[in-house]
Amino acid sequence: MKMKVLFFDFDGTIISNKTGILPDSARDTLTKLKEAGYVLILNTGRTKAILSPITNTIAFDGRILGCGSYVEYQNEVIYIAEVEKKLHKDIISKIKEYDIEAFLEGKEYLYISDNITSERLLYHLREYEKNNIKIKPISDNMEFQKIFIHYNNPNYIDQFKAFINPYFEYIDRGGNCAELVIKGHSKATGIEKILEQLHADKEDCYVFGDSNNDIPMFELIKNSILIGGENPELKHMVMHASPCVEEDGLQKAIYECGLL
Repeated sequence: MKMKVLFFDFDGTIISNKTGILPDSARDTLTKLKEAGYVLILNTGRTKAILSPITNTIAFDGRILGCGSYVEYQNEVIYIAEVEKKLHKDIISKIKEYDIEAFLEGKEYLYISDNITSERLLYHLREYEKNNIKIKPISDNMEFQKIFIHYNNPNYIDQFKAFINPYFEYIDRGGNCAELVIKGHSKATGIEKILEQLHADKEDCYVFGDSNNDIPMFELIKNSILIGGENPELKHMVMHASPCVEEDGLQKAIYECGLL
């Protein structure tokens, strides 16, 4: 069989966004894909510091983390980018000036701003603490690859976007939240680095995702599958839409696409 490479988002695609649980149907399907000889690649917005322990229970051949800013295959790092240190002081200053709550996500640590009150950030913070993620306050001594923010005052959105635009890709995540990815990086650029490593073709790839940061890989790979197909913003972009992961959407997608 010609090499087939399957790229999977994590949150909302493999695990439930509502419960954080990996359904038995998804685990069983991933196991069967591995046994059938497919190459399985995790492709997530999470950086290495905030990966869920669940990812270690799945036999991924490689990982694209931080929306393409960190790529490894067979436990070997083949690409890594960091936010330039000369920007750190300005980022910290603007976060305070524009009343923003922020997670700065790196390889080793999650750095957080003071006095987190956003329910969305607190939800993730509780998960990270439960999973013993290493957490530090934002400081001048950091190494990070991605930022997740919540605006306490949405009137500052345009000003902050104007500041951040030269350096980051801005992904609106709804609810006055945004994901900031180092300029020139995305889940699609991560895929391209894996394909170069494997000498594989885009036509032999499938991508699975559920949210806005998956758009670049939906645009790159024609064999694209939306998990949780009720998203009208994304449904028109993909080859196939499947129910949410809680309703066995990943398993259904794999069988409906003829991969098993």
